[in-house]
Amino acid sequence: MKHILNILRSFLIFLIIIVPTQLLSMILLGIWLPITCFTDKRIGGYNLIDQRLPRCFKWFDNGDNDDRHCGLNGDLIHQAKHLLNTEELLRPGIFYNAVDMIYDPEMEGKQVPWYKVFWMRYTWLALRNPVNYLKRRVLGVHKDNINQLIEYTQVLTTSNPDNELGDWHSPGYRVVTVEDNDEQQYSEYYIIKLLPRWMWSKGEPRCLRLRVGYKIGKLDKGQLKWSDNKPYISYVFVFQPYKKFRGIYS
Repeated sequence: MKHILNILRSFLIFLIIIVPTQLLSMILLGIWLPITCFTDKRIGGYNLIDQRLPRCFKWFDNGDNDDRHCGLNGDLIHQAKHLLNTEELLRPGIFYNAVDMIYDPEMEGKQVPWYKVFWMRYTWLALRNPVNYLKRRVLGVHKDNINQLIEYTQVLTTSNPDNELGDWHSPGYRVVTVEDNDEQQYSEYYIIKLLPRWMWSKGEPRCLRLRVGYKIGKLDKGQLKWSDNKPYISYVFVFQPYKKFRGIYS
């Protein structure tokens, strides 16, 4: 019953707070972001890695000030996809060196049309990573305030070197609950269900992806040892019934 109430609460937050704010961000960012694109059009050596939105738009911005690869432009893979028209399909054992692609000396000084820069920023802030500050800094919780692990279960249906759950790793599910200093609990429900082969698209595996609650993530042997260095645990509500699966499925 507790888990059902947690999922219902997360859905209400999504419906009442996230959806209206994201719709507003799609309108306002569509007006503001083109202004940022006319003076900074270079691929090589541009200095907008740490640039942020104005304070009046901070709920639409990235939530981690120490995430130096994001800013207006998104992470390095997002930048490579939009600026260089290249996207590597990550497979087990293959690592994508986006840093080398973005800062390739041969690309230094080449001009990028303003509309490409705009679309890169708009898709990151309004579509790919929307209202991130709101979900992380306002609705989320700082890891320093978490002091107890209440529940942790992770089951993978296939194995991978990282022992990680996700559409880039392995199908399975995770249920985890932690508690903060004020005895308030935060839970994560994460399911990756590989769809039957007859539902795949052109031979490419597809999965159902559901992640609800808070992005607590994989914990080291069930202990409070975080798998990333981000200071905040972000609120999340994602339901993707037909997502491309790029992990290990057999």
